[in-house]
Amino acid sequence: MFLEGQREANLALVSTGNPARFSTPAGDFSVLYKRWSPVSSTYMVRMPFWQAIEESGAIGLHQASPSVEYRLGEPLSHGCIRLGYYTAKWAYYWLPVGARVIIR
Repeated sequence: MFLEGQREANLALVSTGNPARFSTPAGDFSVLYKRWSPVSSTYMVRMPFWQAIEESGAIGLHQASPSVEYRLGEPLSHGCIRLGYYTAKWAYYWLPVGARVIIR
């Protein structure tokens, strides 16, 4: 859920990390930087609408690959928060660098 003050700005299904292998860290974070469509140096996949929330740059919000977008809602990522195309694009422009990100 995306909030603007106390008002819901957007609501969408996401995929987080698979807790058996790559859990998504819980806690308070902030958007540290954004990249339009970088390639992961670890997994060699493109991550459109990338927004880093962890100091090492290993965890962030980004668009899910189109081939698995239908599986949003399942814990499938390597720790990132995967979003559908429209949500990822919207969030990329809506969230400023420094915006608070809370993962529960």
